[in-house]
Amino acid sequence: MKGKTDAKQAKLSFKGEKRICHGESEGIHGAISNSPPEEDLDELDLKEILLNVKTSLKTIDGKLDLLTARLDQVKQCVDMHESRLDNLETRISDIDDQQTESKEQLLKMDRILDIINAKNEDLEARSRRSILSIAGVPESTAISKMDDC
Repeated sequence: MKGKTDAKQAKLSFKGEKRICHGESEGIHGAISNSPPEEDLDELDLKEILLNVKTSLKTIDGKLDLLTARLDQVKQCVDMHESRLDNLETRISDIDDQQTESKEQLLKMDRILDIINAKNEDLEARSRRSILSIAGVPESTAISKMDDC
């Protein structure tokens, strides 16, 4: 009997197929575990197992295709977000440069305003000096004749 099972195992692994370990795939494992022991396997049982394996592989392949499609969608979304992020970083950099320029211009205008205010105060002070009136002193200082004395 042992020679017979070894021959069947050789047929199963002859085509380069791997033997499936416990827990590797539920669909394939279920197809094998529901089959009768290897000693009682005949060609029809092997074909049925092979059909179950092919069906399971097609199911897995279909699910992998769905995962691949979803992964492509996620990649496109990530690429779009990456592009938007690059665009935002560029805009922030431009705004930062503009803010630096505006700050420099504001400081320059602030210095000019200080100079203008100083000139304005000086002009106001000069104009006040010429319109000073002192109580008791006549505004016109005409030179009187010496004869009056």
